[in-house]
Amino acid sequence: MAPMTNTAAHENGEVSDEEVAYYQERAGGVGAVITACTYVPRNGKGFPGEFGADSDSLIPSIIRVATAIQEKGSKAILQIFHGGRMCPPEELLDRQPVAPSAIAAERDDAVVPREMTPDEIDEMITVHRTLLKNIVPFEQKVYIFV
Repeated sequence: MAPMTNTAAHENGEVSDEEVAYYQERAGGVGAVITACTYVPRNGKGFPGEFGADSDSLIPSIIRVATAIQEKGSKAILQIFHGGRMCPPEELLDRQPVAPSAIAAERDDAVVPREMTPDEIDEMITVHRTLLKNIVPFEQKVYIFV
């Protein structure tokens, strides 16, 4: 099943009961379910109600979704991302989107993101790698799609 967004996660990025029910209702009858995008670093949150993976405390929440999907016979695929220049400032802790370049999105309310430094890009890679390492013990439950 292609990823779809329903913006039902809690403000802290934890998956809600509504989100689990959403995936459970749609799983089964398809080989795999790709979740809605999941921010890894908090400064990559792309929209309200998105679920997160920016701390180890959220891994059980992710596994909860994966388990609900797998109980219906489908594989669970977690889609991770960084919203970049598309991040709404009001969803970010420092209110400033960051991206590889300082080019605003092509939309009316877009702000110019702050260009990431090479060190910040390296850190972004490290953050994603760390999530993958932390989720490996659960690999039988969830696959990762970047």
